[in-house]
Amino acid sequence: MWLYQILDILLTLEEMLLLYIFSIYLCKEPRFRTPIWRVVPMCALFVVIWILTWFTKLGAYKIPVILITSIILMKICYRDSIYQIITVNEISFTVTNILPESIGVFLTQWVYGEELIIPVDGMMILRWESYMVTFLIRIFMGWGMCRILKNFQFRIQFKDCLVMTASFLIVFGVYILSCFDYLNLSEDSELISYVRDTFISMVFLVTFLYSKNTLYLKNQVEREKMQIFQMQQQFAYYQEKLKDEERVCSLYHDMKNHLLVLKQQTGSAETGELIEKLQQEVAVYEDYIHTGSDILDIILKEKARLDREKNILFSITAN
Repeated sequence: MWLYQILDILLTLEEMLLLYIFSIYLCKEPRFRTPIWRVVPMCALFVVIWILTWFTKLGAYKIPVILITSIILMKICYRDSIYQIITVNEISFTVTNILPESIGVFLTQWVYGEELIIPVDGMMILRWESYMVTFLIRIFMGWGMCRILKNFQFRIQFKDCLVMTASFLIVFGVYILSCFDYLNLSEDSELISYVRDTFISMVFLVTFLYSKNTLYLKNQVEREKMQIFQMQQQFAYYQEKLKDEERVCSLYHDMKNHLLVLKQQTGSAETGELIEKLQQEVAVYEDYIHTGSDILDIILKEKARLDREKNILFSITAN
């Protein structure tokens, strides 16, 4: 029995590790600042699974208890929406339990036939080889899902969660029936039942991928709309700046003419120097590059003004 206890600990630790990794990808808002709180749900869930497995006779009935407990624990430790947390648990449960166990038990039953379930210390348990095959399949499945979830930045909405949960509940119900056979009745299920579980699980994953792509497209559309809005705002801003520039240019042109008249009429040298200084400032303002684009002219003129104020040499070379 000690061998099965070690295997159970190993498989449960693997399951918690994958749940932790998936939560990093999908849950971005921890409720507490201390990093250790990110692993609290997994540690607590590990204890719950161990107690329900070795100290109760619930069998397959423990599975919904474990899933609900996981959702509650994660909601306590994360601020993310309940839709996000439910999706994390559905993905984790499918990838770490339903798919690997269905494939693993199918392969070992195909090899050992009716000897898949054997007596161990008065209990009927699946052969240890089945657990090892499941362990290896979990590694592969976990790696594949991590590749899918990489750079996942989307928020799961109610409709997306509803579609995925409806698909998951079908998978979950069929899986519990299969587990009930060997956990509660100590009987083998037919090979076709494991093929069925695998197929339905793949349907759920395809549903998730479809929702993920839909969210990506929605995000792209919203991003494009935001970029268009920003461009419109910038265009309106520069249009207003252009009107201001035209008014200022007209004012400076009139000022230049007035200064010329004053210079001709004044007889004071001091006043003449002041007028020349003002003429130079007006000339500096009027001296800027014409690119053929009014908006670009405004940008360059503003940059040139800031550089002059900071005594920075400003030059432009363009083709």
